[in-house]
Amino acid sequence: MRKKILFTGGSGLLALNGALFLRNDFEIYLGLHNRIVSLQGIKNCILELDNEQNLENELIRIKPDIIINAAGMTNVEECEVNPEEAKKINGIIPGMLARLSKKLNIYFVHISTDHLFDGTKSFQTEEDIVSPINEYGKSKAKGEQEVIINNKEALILRTNFFGWGTNYRQSFSEYIIKNLQLNKSIDLFYDVYYTPIFLNTLFDCIKFLIENKFNNIINIASFDKITKYEFGILLADRFKLNKNLINKVSIKSNPELVKRPLDMSLSSQKFNNLTGLFIPNISTQIELFYKQQFETEYNKLKDLK
Repeated sequence: MRKKILFTGGSGLLALNGALFLRNDFEIYLGLHNRIVSLQGIKNCILELDNEQNLENELIRIKPDIIINAAGMTNVEECEVNPEEAKKINGIIPGMLARLSKKLNIYFVHISTDHLFDGTKSFQTEEDIVSPINEYGKSKAKGEQEVIINNKEALILRTNFFGWGTNYRQSFSEYIIKNLQLNKSIDLFYDVYYTPIFLNTLFDCIKFLIENKFNNIINIASFDKITKYEFGILLADRFKLNKNLINKVSIKSNPELVKRPLDMSLSSQKFNNLTGLFIPNISTQIELFYKQQFETEYNKLKDLK
C-alpha cells in the first residue's frame, strides 16, 4: 500500500508541482482552503489551519503518513505591512502542525526559506545563526523555531525554487519568460544573489529524504550562486528570447522595496554529505524546466484557475 502525503497550501506552486511529481509513488492529498483545484489522480481536502481541533479531526480522518507544510505568506511587502498575520501563518501554524504530527505519529516536513540571514555572507549553512532583516524572514525563522520545539523528529528544508505556476499564481521564472515573449522590457537585479533549484529537482531530493526519514534542518539548493539578472539571461538564452529586453539594475535603485538580503545563497554541502546525491547545475535545471513546458500534465497545471 502506498503511503499518503498531505500537502498544506495545496493550491500553491510548490504543492501542485510536488503533487504531480510524487503521485506515482504516493497517495497525494492537497489541503485546500479558499481555492479549490482539481488534478487527475490527486485527492483534495479542506483544512482549517487556524483551528487546531478541526485540523486534528481531519488528520485523523485522512490518516496521512507524511505532511509537507507548503502553506505560507510569501509576499515580502505584504508581510511587512501585516506582521502579525505573517507571524501567525509563517510562525505559529507550523508549530501547531508539528505538534499535531508528533501527537498523531505523522512524519512532518516543513518548507522554510533562504531569507533568514542578513545577506553579508555567501553559502549560509544550517549551523549559521539566523539574522533576518525583515518581517518575512523573522516570521519564517519563528516557524522553524516552533517546529523544532514541538517536534524534534521533523524535517525542515531551506530552499528557493523555480518552476511552472498557474493562471492565478505566476512564478518568478514565468514572469521573466512571459514578459520577454510579449517583447516587454524588465528590470532584474545584478546585486542580489541566490541559489535557486528547479521544483522537480527539489522534489527528487525531498523524495529521498522522506523515504529515509531524515530530520533537523537541511538546505536544498543549487551549488552555484547566481544573480537574479544572470538567472534571467540564462532563461532568455534557453527559451530563445530577446535578452536585450532585460535591464541590469541595482536593488538600491528601488528604495521603496522592503529591505532584503543581498546574498541569499545556501550551502547544500550537508545534503550532499548525508545523501551522496548530486544536484545538477542551474543550466541543466533550466533545460529540465524548458522541456517540462511540453509535458501534458504541466500544461494542465498552467490552465488551473
